[in-house]
Amino acid sequence: AQPTLAQAILPQATLAPVTQRLVVVPFVSFPSLEEDDMHEACEILIVGGGMAGCAAAYSLCVKMGCRDVVLLEQGAEAAPKGASSYGDSRMYRRMYDDPFYSRMQSQALEGWAELESRAGEKLLHENGLLFYGAGTENTVEGSVKGAAQTMRSLGIPHEELTAEQIEERWPNVKAAAASTLEEPTIGVFEATAGHINSSAACRAMLREARKKGLRVHFGETLSSLHPTTGTEVECVSLTGRSFLAKKAVVLAIGAWTGEFVKVHFGVELDLTIWRVHTAHYCNKANTPLPQAYNFGRKKGSDGGLYYYFPNGSEKEEGPQSIKVGADYVTDNKARDIVQSMRDFDGTPSEDVLSMMDSWVSGHLQGLGERVKGYCAPYTMTKDEQYFIIDKLPQAHTSSARMAPNQGNPPSISNPNMVVFAGCNGRAFKFAPLIGDCLAALATGTSAPMDISNFHIAKHIKHDCAPVPKLNALSKL
Repeated sequence: AQPTLAQAILPQATLAPVTQRLVVVPFVSFPSLEEDDMHEACEILIVGGGMAGCAAAYSLCVKMGCRDVVLLEQGAEAAPKGASSYGDSRMYRRMYDDPFYSRMQSQALEGWAELESRAGEKLLHENGLLFYGAGTENTVEGSVKGAAQTMRSLGIPHEELTAEQIEERWPNVKAAAASTLEEPTIGVFEATAGHINSSAACRAMLREARKKGLRVHFGETLSSLHPTTGTEVECVSLTGRSFLAKKAVVLAIGAWTGEFVKVHFGVELDLTIWRVHTAHYCNKANTPLPQAYNFGRKKGSDGGLYYYFPNGSEKEEGPQSIKVGADYVTDNKARDIVQSMRDFDGTPSEDVLSMMDSWVSGHLQGLGERVKGYCAPYTMTKDEQYFIIDKLPQAHTSSARMAPNQGNPPSISNPNMVVFAGCNGRAFKFAPLIGDCLAALATGTSAPMDISNFHIAKHIKHDCAPVPKLNALSKL
């Protein structure tokens, strides 16, 4: 079987147990790329068939009319099982502490409506969203009071609620459980928020792009990447197929981006990978619950931040299950925050699942036992707020493939390497807009929004020489 993307670039001895054997691609001379079964040229090559890759393909082919685009995905379908974009539910909301993201969501919702119209499929499900908890507690998601202030300042319809009002509307939510005399629980409700069927959304974007000429290759894992001249980049997969991107490459490879960019381009990004847990709980009694995010207080290793989705939003574990997520990592940073996917262990941690069980029993009435737990990678930027949508700087672009003992490769002109990374667990809701921004960078046109917050420069730790691996760079 072919290795997975997580087995990308380091010797076998350093790989975590979840990975398998490294595949080494010997240094060879590449033939000229003529169109045949093993060689394919295109204007723009997209690597990755998750949210960002599918959104970029949709924007390029459907919205911009590009007719020479290829997408590579190592799985058998878009957003395959186990990938970060896989699943039934991702939140969408304008309720943010940061007005920038509130405005961005409003713009993205226009793109979602256009996609639903083209695809003839309902992808967004409006069921409202409740924020509740300690009002001023500052977290990775801001605070309840901060979100309320943003909603007021932007004129977004919402309700501000007391703990008593929350429990009256949703009797199974124990909103007052964390109240104190100094700071009682408060809530903010946005009726126009909801959840997105994430897997279906990726499939819809890819399907519409293919109608407009997108060429998709599943089961293709990138092995080496070799800038040639000008903007051209030659890519080879583990199947031996080679792809020549004449104008741009869009890297949308999620949690593997940091290691890939470091090894292939000598750029060390200030990214970490968090082990974040979710679980499904039995709801055979069909206990009515809202979609909600609870801003609790940290107690020891329990970060206190939990979210859950409403009845009927989950299909994989059956309609009678509720998805609950812990939006934090524990104090065991050595285990729960890693620098590379080679160190990532996707086995759910029993201590975290136990804390989730305790929180559910203390805050949500009527739910049964935990059905299943999961652990997924969240790629986080240093500020935990803004992700990366940008090109690799010209100074950091060099040959990604080296012959033995050649030393550092020569610098060449900047191939148009577009990167999306560090989504901080919050990017899916903006997918159509992210796709538009990536497409604009790949084609040299104006982005539909100000993307200065997403520039790569502030996320670069330092430069380092691209790292040769056993005479060649192995796959990613």
